[in-house]
Amino acid sequence: VNKIPGCRQDKKAEDIAEARRLVKKHYPNGVDITMITRTVGNYVDRIQLVAAQLKKIGIRGKIKTYESAAGYSTYRKGDFDLIGTQDTALFVPDPSAPFGILYTSKAGRNWGKWVDYNVDRLADRGLKEQDRAKRQKIYHELQRYLLTKDSATAHVGWVEGWFFRDIRVQNYHPANTIYDNSTFMTVWLKK
Repeated sequence: VNKIPGCRQDKKAEDIAEARRLVKKHYPNGVDITMITRTVGNYVDRIQLVAAQLKKIGIRGKIKTYESAAGYSTYRKGDFDLIGTQDTALFVPDPSAPFGILYTSKAGRNWGKWVDYNVDRLADRGLKEQDRAKRQKIYHELQRYLLTKDSATAHVGWVEGWFFRDIRVQNYHPANTIYDNSTFMTVWLKK
């Protein structure tokens, strides 16, 4: 990942010059786009940083911000050129979840309707694979592919970790994201 354009510290100036050249080739006077984000956390600050970086290569971003629910509605409608910043906190019980939630052509959070048939193929293969070691190999290949090939997203982080649950916690079922199943209305402690 550190070797791809935009991440190579020793080639940063060259990468910016190449990006500027490509934009100028297709848009001699630069291009104006609509960038959106939700007004949560530090998203507004981060989208301003993204807009400043894009301006260096000739992409002028008009920033629109939305409160959270209106932002998600705008994402679903596809009424944007670029989502300037959007985190997705996944706590998943199955390694297939990030791909099915974010990256496949039918993923619920694939708001840009991005399609990469290699991603769809590998995600489908991983779901169908019964052998754990082979399945892990498929998902590592898919993760590497998403982090090193051109895609519709810029990955800022990819965290792996573990989720533990005390055996006294009853009727709790981990959701795919931290945004789901967070009321705990039916969860109880067994003493």
